[in-house]
Amino acid sequence: MNPRSFAMALAATAGCAVSATAQMRVVSWNVAKMVGDHVAIEAVLAAAHADDKPGFAVPVDVFAFQEVAEDMTTQLLAAVQAAAPAGSTYAMATFTSMGIEDWAGGAQCLMYRTQSIAEVTSGHVDISTGASRYSDRWQLRLVGYDSNVARFYLYSSHLKASIGSSNEDARLAGATALRNNGDALAANTHLVFVGDYNVYSHEEPAFSRMLEGGNNPGVDSYGGGSWAGVGNAIKHTQSPRLTTDVLVGGGMDDRFDLHLPGPAMVDGAGISLISGSMRAFGNDGQHFNTNINDGNNTYYPTNIARSNALADDLWAASDHVPVIADYQVPARLLASVVGLPAKLIEGAAILVTLRVTNAANAVVPQGGDELIWISNVTGNLQGSWSGNTPAGSSNDGYFELFAPTPGAAYGTIVIQTNSQMAFPTTAVLEVQVPVLRHSHPSLDSASIVTADAAKVEIIDPSMPTVFDIPIWNNGWTPLQSGASIGSVSLDTGTDWSAAAVTSGLITSGTGTVRVTIPAGSDAEQGTLRITMNEEQIPGATSSMLTVSITPSGGGGCPNPADLDCDGTVAGGDLALLLANWGTTGAGPADIDGDGIVSGGDLALMLAAWGT
Repeated sequence: MNPRSFAMALAATAGCAVSATAQMRVVSWNVAKMVGDHVAIEAVLAAAHADDKPGFAVPVDVFAFQEVAEDMTTQLLAAVQAAAPAGSTYAMATFTSMGIEDWAGGAQCLMYRTQSIAEVTSGHVDISTGASRYSDRWQLRLVGYDSNVARFYLYSSHLKASIGSSNEDARLAGATALRNNGDALAANTHLVFVGDYNVYSHEEPAFSRMLEGGNNPGVDSYGGGSWAGVGNAIKHTQSPRLTTDVLVGGGMDDRFDLHLPGPAMVDGAGISLISGSMRAFGNDGQHFNTNINDGNNTYYPTNIARSNALADDLWAASDHVPVIADYQVPARLLASVVGLPAKLIEGAAILVTLRVTNAANAVVPQGGDELIWISNVTGNLQGSWSGNTPAGSSNDGYFELFAPTPGAAYGTIVIQTNSQMAFPTTAVLEVQVPVLRHSHPSLDSASIVTADAAKVEIIDPSMPTVFDIPIWNNGWTPLQSGASIGSVSLDTGTDWSAAAVTSGLITSGTGTVRVTIPAGSDAEQGTLRITMNEEQIPGATSSMLTVSITPSGGGGCPNPADLDCDGTVAGGDLALLLANWGTTGAGPADIDGDGIVSGGDLALMLAAWGT
């Protein structure tokens, strides 16, 4: 036994970070009825989770074991559980020993990670492969996907061992039974053949039978070519030890253990083998026909200590090394609308952002299938968008939302994908945004008045005269935009000043602009212009209120009928009076001061005509 300690190897692998994910890792391993060192077996299981040889590490989702005696299943499951990374639990799939397999090489056993895999028990069958041996076929589904779609079959086998034509014939019969079962399924069914096939060369009929024609042939990642000799040492899986004791020796010189996905599992869609990820675990290709732990092992080229610890455990655990392969998982469709405003104002047109995410739970982009999607809209939405989204990424699409009338702008976005096995295949987003009426800024509380005249009495010319201009948002309800006072200016009366008293939105209340005429001012008239702004939401506009201010009394126009203060009651004054006809409230056009511009004011103007 190699002098490096198994306890040290276990500590080294346990320290490797493993990310929880649904990206699928499959391990096949002949555990030789667990007659090897149990501490080493558990260490190899832990190391399989932490293996980052392809550039990432993920928990193993499926363990397929060969040569499992029925009375060892409980202990094997306990070892799998003990070696599991945090957050991962495992269950044993349907197990059958057929009553004769314990002495004929051991049965097949499958254990799966419950967070990512579930068994479809109706899909389990036993397949006689001769020599009192049976292969098992399990049907598995991905957790979190449509259970009727994201499924695959896994076949685990242990064919007749030893050289000689009769043994080759037995293996061919077993391979034929496997292929007949797989080909009875629909063409391009998702399946994978794994296990210890005991084939001695790529030219052996059993191996050729696994790869030939039919509905669902196996696909060899090595291209189906030779694995003989030192030049192919990287492909070998048996035996990691030279000496034979309770475990078979002979050194690393055979590729007995195969991992052969069907065509549907290598097409890059749905569940599909990640290119280049199949590997003989711990085999660095530098230990042809010798112990896997002789000298230094370089499986992890930048971490020789880690490689050596793994090699020690493989040497002691079994007479086969595991075969590991990583698979991408199908795309997952997640869609949302982002940045939607809380409300709009009628007439608005905005861009709505659709965010489509491929939520396939993968640690690397190649760990999830690409999400191919297209969208369509109805209602007040216009446009179309599509995209190809890698796993773990998002794409944005943009639609125009129109708000033609008060009430609501609404529409439906339907996103669909035909990516293989994707879940869900359709996402429906309802978009609805309240739409407000425009605001109605007014100088009158009862009607919309945007231009008015105000006559201001100067009580004491030696003192400043200060007065307020009230502003309403006429007819306001919660379905109408608020209004705010923007800029305030005076076109004439340059020594006058004006400023907004009210800040914020005017809704059901009143806003105020304050005008100050300084002491001793000799200006005869000023025009106040008030810019009114709507709520700062899409669709907002601005408007103008205008107030013609005429001082009277101690300063300003001595003749109250001379509305334009030009020194003569004439046509210009009549025009101002008629422009304010029927308005209420104090203003210069209300000559008689009765609160409304009407016939009494006209009579006084005509009486003063020409003066």
